[in-house]
Amino acid sequence: MPLTASTSNVVGAVLQADFFIVEDHTEHPAIGPVLDYFNRNHQSCELIDLASCPPADLLSQMKSSNPDATLVSIGEGGGQMLGLYDRGWSQFDVLRVQHSRVWHPDGLYTFEHNLDAFEWSSRKVMIVEDVIGSGETLTHVIRHIEEHGGNIVQVCTGVLMEGSRWVNEPARPIFSGVMAISSSRWRQLTTSDPHWFPPVYSSRHLFYGDKENPLHFENLAAKYFAGDSELCDLIKTLRDSTPAVHATEAKAA
Repeated sequence: MPLTASTSNVVGAVLQADFFIVEDHTEHPAIGPVLDYFNRNHQSCELIDLASCPPADLLSQMKSSNPDATLVSIGEGGGQMLGLYDRGWSQFDVLRVQHSRVWHPDGLYTFEHNLDAFEWSSRKVMIVEDVIGSGETLTHVIRHIEEHGGNIVQVCTGVLMEGSRWVNEPARPIFSGVMAISSSRWRQLTTSDPHWFPPVYSSRHLFYGDKENPLHFENLAAKYFAGDSELCDLIKTLRDSTPAVHATEAKAA
């Protein structure tokens, strides 16, 4: 896969679609029916295999450019990326940061994390994430590390959403397996909306995560499907019918 530069970033491929699902190997059986929904409604949905992001030559570039860096994985997604490329990261010191959203009844959220458990002073850091959507999680992590004396030299992600605030960030180059570009009808959405999320979901989040978000399905329908609740009802049904073992395995990933 040829690598191309996008401002200061390096990407393996550029994909355009209405909606993106990142298959992160939680192996949910409902992906097929969801893709069928998009086809019936004449919308394009790109299924991205996380195991193919980023390509091997991109990993090689990262390793050679900062061999003395500490590798920091963010949340379950970053941990999955490390798991998929375990041998590729073996030369680095690795810190696994826990980081998640805690949803409140009003539909807003706060971050829960263990960033304070690590010493960041004078560390050269490379961050690993599975998906950078709005970039809000990444912003929170970078701000904390830099405020505590760390230096972010690179970010590696499987998928980078075009609308992310980190697309044009020259100070911290992003190595991404895929740059995802969404339909023009959704580009007017902005991160100033507290309920805004870009049209990219890992299968883990779409089918297992965010259950505690009281407005999750309403926001999906209103923002991405013109109020059409069919897909949201489908996902609800498929979630409820999924064997508990799948959810347990996904949370443990």
